[in-house]
Order: sequence, then C-alpha cells, then structure tokens
Amino acid sequence: MKQHAAPRGLDELSEREWTDFALDVGSIFATREWFATWLLHEPGLGPVEVLVSRRGDGSVAGVLALAVERSVPRVLGPLGPWPAAAPSIVCKEEDRGWITEDLVRQVQARRGVDMLRLVVPASQAPQFDAWRGDRGVAISDRSIQYDGRTWDELLSASGRNSRRAFLRRSRRLRESFAVGFRRTERADQLENDVDLLLQLHWKRWGDEVLILTPERRALLQSLAAATFARNRLYLRFLELDGRAAAAQLSFRVGTTEFAFMSAADPELREHQVGIEMLFHTVEASIADGMSALRLLPGDQEYKQRLPSIDHPIQPMLVPMSALGTAVLGGRRVARRIQRSVQRDTGSESPSARE
Repeated sequence: MKQHAAPRGLDELSEREWTDFALDVGSIFATREWFATWLLHEPGLGPVEVLVSRRGDGSVAGVLALAVERSVPRVLGPLGPWPAAAPSIVCKEEDRGWITEDLVRQVQARRGVDMLRLVVPASQAPQFDAWRGDRGVAISDRSIQYDGRTWDELLSASGRNSRRAFLRRSRRLRESFAVGFRRTERADQLENDVDLLLQLHWKRWGDEVLILTPERRALLQSLAAATFARNRLYLRFLELDGRAAAAQLSFRVGTTEFAFMSAADPELREHQVGIEMLFHTVEASIADGMSALRLLPGDQEYKQRLPSIDHPIQPMLVPMSALGTAVLGGRRVARRIQRSVQRDTGSESPSARE
C-alpha cells in the first residue's frame, strides 16, 4: 500500500494552534493527529489543503480539511474516508454562520475548483441557497447530553420499561457468566487490544466489512497510538468468563467523548453484549466527569436506547464554477457524488450493537 512520506497540508497551523483549537472546540475532528493519520495511510489522495478561519485576534476559529475527490468535474470534499468530520467545518456552533461564509469564499477564490462537497448541520442548509447548493438526504447525528445527571438518573429518564429491561438483561448476564470490564491503560497493551477489537469487528462482519478492512489495520493502529499518547483514547472491553465479548473505542477531547467504533461477538448476540458495552461506556463517562457522548452519524436503533438529542446533518454540493453549475443542473453526476457521502457520515459504520 502506498503511503505518503509525511502529512501534507497540515502546516497552516502550528502544533500549539492545533492543540488549543481542539480544546477550544472540544472535538476529536479538530486534532492534528486525526487528519495526519489519514494522510499517512490512505492511498490515492490528491492534493490536500487545510483552510483556516481566524478571529480578529489571530486565534483559530474554524478549520476545513479538503481533498480532491474527482478530477472532472473537479470536486473537493472533506478529508477522511470514515468518518470525515461531521459537520465538515469544525468550529463552535455559535460561530458557524460567519466561519462557513469565510471558508466557502476561500474555496471560491481558488482556481480550478468546480464543486465543493460538504456535510453541514441541517439547520444551516438554507445558508447555502445563496450559493445554489444542492442538498442531499439529511442524516441523523445523535449525542447523549448528561446535563449533570447521574447514571441512575439518565437510565431512569429512558423510561420505566427500558430501565427494567436493562436491569433484567444485566442480571441474567451475570447469572450465566463471570462479567468484567477492563480498559486499556498501558502502552504495551495497546497494539494487542486494538487487534482484539478488530478481530471482533471482522468476526461480526466477515466479507461484508467495507471500511476497517484488514488492509486498514495499520491506519487504526496509528490513530490509536497517536491519541493514546495524548490521553485521548479510551478502549474498553466487556469480558465474559475472561473472554472478550464486546469492545468500545472512544476518544475524549475536553469534556466530550466520541464513540468511534464498537464491536461485539456475534456468537453472543442473544445476550445483547453490545448494548451492555454501550451502557457501561456511558456510566464510566459520567463517572469521569464528561458532559456528553457523541454517537456519530447514522440512524442505528441502539442510539436511541438512552435519552439522546438529534442534530441532523445534511450533505451539500456547492457549485464553484460554470461547469459545476452545469453538472448540478444535470443531476445524474450530482446524485452519484452525493451517494459517496454514505461512507463519510457513518452510513456504513463499523459499529455493531448486539
């Protein structure tokens, strides 16, 4: 597999600016290691550029990382095969309007760009009418907001039936197995534990796996190592009789946790070990003082097992040239480009909750 010699397009920001920006925004998608990992391991990427929007005092307010997705028409899209940052423009929500205006104008100022593909909050889609943007189908993007609640309070808020079902399932699991949870806490455990997560994932999906294939093992290992070194990675396992039954890989930035990838042994489907793993992750997150768990885009049913808030996101194609406008008018190519958003937004998510 071809690898790039070094991350490209990331030097617009210093290491300190990347760190400060990530903490300010509270997003794993605002970290340098997120983008650098894709650039080091993904073959076939065209030129990559990181566009930056700054405040009056020079501090970083927003970032948009783009790569060439098509040559004719020339389409720029968000960097990352799955999940690209969603929304594509990483910034604070209260600043999103003016930052979007600034960054789209920056793209317009570049020659040779026919279309810009973005994923934006559905509520922001009308802003793109001024650019004659073409809207794709909105996608669910849920998060669990803790709002100072304890785990018991959050579980109770899910409804009496849901609470009873969880307690009954948890009790039965402990009647059948010796149940334990563990977290990867040492660097010398990390590589083996990431492989264990991947083995569960591949066992579940087999030949249907589309994203985190065996060929992408090195990508996930690199991302895990880079984030672990910064105390951003949280990898947990549910063990039954000492054997891994389910796993959850999350990232933490500030007080927000991002549920990046889960896996569950299909042989234990009847015990719903994936849901047990999710609930443990939420309980541990609350105990550690986190404010929210981002579940990432996708409409999987398990994301509604606990009280959550949906902030739908919407794919957009924005013409940047006369050719881009003509293509959008023709629709056929536009629809083909819009379909490519499924991989970026988790519609082909490697998560499994069973």
